[in-house]
Amino acid sequence: MALKIEKLAFRTSGLSAISNNILIVYLFLVIPTVHLWLGSQHWIAKIALDGYIFLVLTFLLLIKSISIGVLGFSIHSFKQNIILGFFAGGSVLFCLPALDLLVKITGLSETDLISNQPEIKTHYFSLAQIIWTIIHTVLDQLFFFGIIAQSWLMKRNRFLVVYLIGLIFAVAHAKLTVGVFAIGLIGCLLFSMTGTLIASGIFQIACLLSRYILETTYSHLATLLGFLF
Repeated sequence: MALKIEKLAFRTSGLSAISNNILIVYLFLVIPTVHLWLGSQHWIAKIALDGYIFLVLTFLLLIKSISIGVLGFSIHSFKQNIILGFFAGGSVLFCLPALDLLVKITGLSETDLISNQPEIKTHYFSLAQIIWTIIHTVLDQLFFFGIIAQSWLMKRNRFLVVYLIGLIFAVAHAKLTVGVFAIGLIGCLLFSMTGTLIASGIFQIACLLSRYILETTYSHLATLLGFLF
């Protein structure tokens, strides 16, 4: 049976007037200030940036009385969106063992390009890191897709919005790489297709997991895939 998804209509008209202001403050005040003081990769910097998003969400939920469901956490077409998310995310995860097999079949694994790669010491996520990753993903999804993308999608061309959100997502994460851009772009595309954050959220978590697997299990592929991160 073909997967049929009925898109949930965008309906956050109350966001249109303030979403651009929220984004401008984030890009041109919050991010530069935090990075100037702490650097782009410091853990406190990441908490500070997520803290701004949390304050914005708190303002919208409590002061503007906008529900979490309106921002994208809806059970509309839940099963179909779960399937779509796992298909998109699973495709990313499948690429690693598939590429590893291709490298072995073609003999590339014996070349200096692959065989001389230093082994990366395996590290494991603590429970706190797992919880923080989930919280960060939820905040990302609500801010970039539930607030910014949704308000733009109501009045602008969908493909233009998807591309712009991909760029903004990469800039906001201080990583202008193909991989981070793709997470923002494909995540926004999934959101625009479904009107909910379920599929895009699963996809983002799968991408973060694939990076961890690349660094710990398929580190010899870093030369081929390093440009993604």
